[in-house]
Amino acid sequence: MRRAYSLESIVWAFILVGSAACMGHEKVNYGRVADGARWQWADDESDALFCALQASGRSYSVRLLTQQNDARRLTIEVLKNDTEIVRWQGHRYSVFHVLNDRLYYADFDTGTSGGRIIAVDLKDGKQLWSSALMALGGVRHSSYKNRISLTANDDVVTIMGNETGGQYIEFKDTASGKSMGHRIFAPTTQPTP
Repeated sequence: MRRAYSLESIVWAFILVGSAACMGHEKVNYGRVADGARWQWADDESDALFCALQASGRSYSVRLLTQQNDARRLTIEVLKNDTEIVRWQGHRYSVFHVLNDRLYYADFDTGTSGGRIIAVDLKDGKQLWSSALMALGGVRHSSYKNRISLTANDDVVTIMGNETGGQYIEFKDTASGKSMGHRIFAPTTQPTP
C-alpha cells in the first residue's frame, strides 16, 4: 500500500498546529484533528528497535535485552549516564517515545485489541499515568494481530493502531492521559505478524 505521508510528517503537522495554539490562537481540538485524519501506516516505525534508535543519543539511552528462554519477550530499559531509570517487559513490536524528561510507551499484546499508554517521569522513574486505549472497542476474535506506532509532542501522544479488525488514530493528553481525539478507519491492510 502506498502512503502519501509518513507518521513523522503527520506529527510535524500537529506540532505546527500546537504552536499556533500557543501563539494566541484557539486551543487545538484533537477530536476535529482525528475526524479529518487520513489513515497512514509505516511498518518500519512500529517496533522496539526503531523507537530505541529514535530515543538514544540525546539525554537518554535505551537498552533492549532478549530473554534466554523466550525470544519473543524483551526487557526494555531507559538509562541516563549508564544508570537505569525505568524498565519494563515488552516484545519486538513494543513502541515508546522519549521527549525531554518523559517516556511514553504502549503496553499491549500483539494478539489482542487495544492496550494501555503509560507515561513516566524520567527525572525520578515514577509513573505519571496509565490510560487504556479506546482503540477499536470490544473486539471478539480467535486469531488476531495488533500493531501500534506512537509519537509525542508537548501536548499529545499520537497513537496509530493497525489491527486485524481495523485501524485507528488516538490522541492522549500528555498531562493526564485523557483521550483528546479518536477515529476508527475501515480495515485496509492486515498488520504484519
